[in-house]
Amino acid sequence: MKVRSRGLASPDQARAITAWLEKLAEENRDYYDDKRQHHRPNDSDNNHVYGAGFAIAAAGIANDDRKLFGWGVDAYRHGVSYIQPDGTLPLEMQRGQMALDYDLYTLAPLIMLAEFGETNGLRLYAQRDYAIKRLVTRCVSAFEDPSFFQQQTGVPQVTDSQVQAWQISWALPYTRRFPAPEITKLLYEAEWLNYTMLGGLPPP
Repeated sequence: MKVRSRGLASPDQARAITAWLEKLAEENRDYYDDKRQHHRPNDSDNNHVYGAGFAIAAAGIANDDRKLFGWGVDAYRHGVSYIQPDGTLPLEMQRGQMALDYDLYTLAPLIMLAEFGETNGLRLYAQRDYAIKRLVTRCVSAFEDPSFFQQQTGVPQVTDSQVQAWQISWALPYTRRFPAPEITKLLYEAEWLNYTMLGGLPPP
């Protein structure tokens, strides 16, 4: 969006950029649609498809392509359909010592997809009685005490000594909608909030 508003690209360059993004998004979508025809579960069910959904929805917005945007929204709905009453994602909990990391990893694309939806008149946060908030609560509590994940997986979890951007950058837009002192504290504790997978710094 910056290249449009700041004049960093000519009209011809902007058209080429958005066309390229659309082509990448369509190829990405086709990959997962093909995977869904095969034995499940596979990476069309887990965190990979949420990241793809975020990228495809973003390309859809850039190109005013409702079908691509809708595919990304469906990826969000797919993700929240898996969130359990205890706030975990079953396929990510199968990652053993990385279960906590993988549950955290899903938050960034899912939160950004929810933001896209809200901006476009879809109440995605409210899906399944605010299931995404259960995932947030479970993951945030693990920064202080990861024992739940250890108990569920049977192995100690890999943890970081400092809060990382990929773990918490999603909280910038999230806490604007759902203020939470314990999450804001984690944002302040992070050394860096720019996250490449989100294209840089998420909107506050």
